Amino acid sequence: AATFFFKLWPQIEANKNKIVTGAIIIVVAVIAYSFYSWNKEKSQVDSGEAMTQALIDLPSASAQGPSQIVSSYMSVADNYPNTPAGTRALFQAAAVLFAEGKYDDARGHFQQYLDAHPDDEFSAQAALGVAKSYEAVGKTDQAVGEYQHIIQDLGDPVTLAQAKFAMAQIDMRNGKFQDAMTF
Repeated sequence: AATFFFKLWPQIEANKNKIVTGAIIIVVAVIAYSFYSWNKEKSQVDSGEAMTQALIDLPSASAQGPSQIVSSYMSVADNYPNTPAGTRALFQAAAVLFAEGKYDDARGHFQQYLDAHPDDEFSAQAALGVAKSYEAVGKTDQAVGEYQHIIQDLGDPVTLAQAKFAMAQIDMRNGKFQDAMTF
């Protein structure tokens, strides 16, 4: 082992600046990655706490009206956009807007959710929200397009059934009874 070290020593001496530079780069990279990981985890914890606080404040926000609930959810969504709590808050804000009859605003938030999270666990529900919002304001053609997108492209069985049922209802209202039977 000692002879190996003596044979290696001239190589180490000749390249010590490169070795030191490489070691420094590795140390800096490890520190940067550690900081990034810590910051990401902290952001997720903070967003979870903010969402929890929004839920705790829900009774008092409800007393002030739906706009306060939406504001609470949007605060979490805006401050923590790339966290699970932030994405859930955006979806919840859209749902509250829809429940309050603010269909265009709801559709915008559902679409924002879809654009940011097209493959998320709630993306099919958000797509359904877009379609229902179109339907609620009388934009049946756009609603049909959204329902067809859900039926053809999204695999969530519950949302799929809801989209097919909505399509059948539209066909029934339009007197297309045969078409309604296909859903």
